[in-house]
Amino acid sequence: MKRTIVGIFMLAIFCAVIPIARGDGFEFSGGVYTTIVGPGGALTTPYGINNSGQIVGAYEAGPGFVDTGGTFTTISVPGSTYSYATGINDAGQIVGTFCNAADVCQGYLYTGGTFTTISVPGANTTQAFGINDAGQIVGTYSTGPRTFGFVDNGGTFTTISVTNTGPTFAFGINNLGQIVGGYCPDNQGGGCGGFLDNGGTFTTIGESSSFRADGINDAGQIVGCDGEPCQGFLDNGGTFTAIPQFPGSMPGSYSEAWGINDGGEIVGVYTPAQVPEPGTLMLLSTGIIGLFGIRRQRK
Repeated sequence: MKRTIVGIFMLAIFCAVIPIARGDGFEFSGGVYTTIVGPGGALTTPYGINNSGQIVGAYEAGPGFVDTGGTFTTISVPGSTYSYATGINDAGQIVGTFCNAADVCQGYLYTGGTFTTISVPGANTTQAFGINDAGQIVGTYSTGPRTFGFVDNGGTFTTISVTNTGPTFAFGINNLGQIVGGYCPDNQGGGCGGFLDNGGTFTTIGESSSFRADGINDAGQIVGCDGEPCQGFLDNGGTFTAIPQFPGSMPGSYSEAWGINDGGEIVGVYTPAQVPEPGTLMLLSTGIIGLFGIRRQRK
């Protein structure tokens, strides 16, 4: 079965999808860009960064990786068909998602060389996206026709749902337990938005046909993506600053921000001047009906 890379997070029937965007990874700090390229020039999508500067992500053709000072280590769940690394805390614990040949996908926690499966009870699929220093994990699960966010606190799962009818995705969590993510009011068009969950109190962060909040640090700085093509932003206490396009990238191309640490270092992916052919990689596939990147299928 061909798995086509089309953007970021996708809406599917009963499940969510995390493909790899076409482009090159970057780190942005102090106004300076650094390209993140895997061994042999492999395209990368960085998703998370901790305060030591360790970066996790995925190669275009999989699997996941952790980049420690330019040294790449592969993160691949044994027996999986493909897997990704999406979050890392200061202890070096990594979370992500893996799938088998039947496209059944679950989250994982990687600690000291040991993989532990993360699966919300009763869910069809589970994806883990972020982890803080207390070991709290956020992600998304699907059951029946709905997609929800969750926080896993030592094996106790709590559902996160911004709307009564549409999907919710939890992408990042900081050490204060603040959670960011994205939501859509329903599955049939309309605007989508980002959110901040502060102890169960939800605050909307922007809304458009394509908007999401991806990462948050302990200072409450939030990074995410807005527009089509998706452009990265930094939200600092309600003041939004567009992350400038990577020098030499295609005019009008995307520049997606996925993670931020306490030092303000941001990681993401951009469109290079020459875009390679798309790879064929997807985490979950059960009848795709739209994009949550956050792109929406319209009537």
